[in-house]
Amino acid sequence: MSPDTLQNQMQAGRFLGDQVQDDSRHTSQKKAKRDHPGFRELMALLEVQGYRCALTGKELSPEDAELDHKIPISRGGTNQLSNLQWVDKSINRAKTSMTNEEFIAMCKRVASYPPYVVGTSGRG
Repeated sequence: MSPDTLQNQMQAGRFLGDQVQDDSRHTSQKKAKRDHPGFRELMALLEVQGYRCALTGKELSPEDAELDHKIPISRGGTNQLSNLQWVDKSINRAKTSMTNEEFIAMCKRVASYPPYVVGTSGRG
């Protein structure tokens, strides 16, 4: 999907469903209470990432894009924009509560390990 198509979907409010809401409806009082970036900031982040997953480079579509915390909230991370990234939802599921560094290290271990071949006595 082209960035222009994604941009049109974002403006129409169809991009990313319930993950972000247009902050133009919030009052200044509500904005002060909010501890996370608004719609415009999150869409700007997606644009900075070139509409690609921050961890794989895969082009993102509205159906497969999710926000991820580089350092998970459960590990002391925040909802600040500097701790957020757009990733493919399958990557987000695999990353679970790991930091980026832990996830990348795990992926390297998986990629370097020879696969088990069914019907043989061991690994590839």
